[in-house]
Amino acid sequence: MFSMLEYVKWRGDLPFSVAPFNTVDAMILCELSYYGFDPFVPNDFEQEPVRVADACRNDVLVPLPNYCTEEDLELQELMTTSIRFGDIRITGFRNIVDPSKNIQFCAMTFLLDKKASFVAFRGTDDSLVGWKENMDLAYNDVVPAQKEAVRYLKEAAKAVHGYLLVGGHSKGGNLAVYGSAFCPKKVSKRIRSIYNFDGPGFNKNVIADERFLDIVDQVHTYVPQDSLIGLLLEHKETLTVIHSNENNGIKQHRMISWEVTPFDIVRDKGITKSGENYRENISEWIASMSEPQQRALVTVLYDLVDDYKTTGELFSVKNMWKVILEYKNMPEANKKAITGAVGDLRDTVLENVKEKIQEMKEKWLLKW
Repeated sequence: MFSMLEYVKWRGDLPFSVAPFNTVDAMILCELSYYGFDPFVPNDFEQEPVRVADACRNDVLVPLPNYCTEEDLELQELMTTSIRFGDIRITGFRNIVDPSKNIQFCAMTFLLDKKASFVAFRGTDDSLVGWKENMDLAYNDVVPAQKEAVRYLKEAAKAVHGYLLVGGHSKGGNLAVYGSAFCPKKVSKRIRSIYNFDGPGFNKNVIADERFLDIVDQVHTYVPQDSLIGLLLEHKETLTVIHSNENNGIKQHRMISWEVTPFDIVRDKGITKSGENYRENISEWIASMSEPQQRALVTVLYDLVDDYKTTGELFSVKNMWKVILEYKNMPEANKKAITGAVGDLRDTVLENVKEKIQEMKEKWLLKW
């Protein structure tokens, strides 16, 4: 069972001219998007780009809190000596977290060589505004980060030469697909591949749009066998199931757990039954609520935790007690919005379980 760390050790001495860019390379660049390049990678495209090897030095780089692990720190160290990745240059680092505008957005551009660039979008960080923006995807055709993704791709395309590769993990994958679909035609024509690593889909209005349909064949979406995040909302593209060495569904969301070979990802036979059940339950639950109900639920939940800036603050023992007390003091209408939604989800799960039990009984009777 080998991860992207072993891949860098295997292929790190081979430049792209010898071993062409592949899916695992895209995964690694998307993983790097979670690193804190803010202080020393330029946020525009006019200043001098920074080499990956220099940006990943231990004495300057601070990985994203509550995301990066020991494996990420090892990956960071490997980047400093890798022939394959070390000379890639980073430019256009853009990091926006603004609760007043309801946006959490981060993107950067990796200059692979004179002919190609990879635009990477970061997934959700530990900010609560990023969490709320994710929930907004359920009922909005577009959220602020998606609009920013379109703007960023236009700017990047104007600044770099050659063809474009675009990708992201989690919400970053959603942004990569949305930005590629709704950027100007002259930009989308330069995009060869779009990598969506376990990112959620879109609502029905978005996937029915002709601009979305025009790029869907270029979208490569990868989800682990028990995917939770990547199976949310609607997907028009084909899903490729990648094998994770984690047993827990939410832990499988981390790309560091995905298995690879020296040449490609390791594919799994398909989504597990638990993954399919989760997808079915969540999809039916979301569909059972009207748009006003969805909007009210997200607003109430966010108001409940709005005093905190990060998920780390929110889930500390001390602050969770405060949240519970806040909930007890909420107006009855707001409490009803939360408890009603939770009850609807419970009813949906129970109904699906009953149906599956009935199906099993019928199959058993037919067999005998």
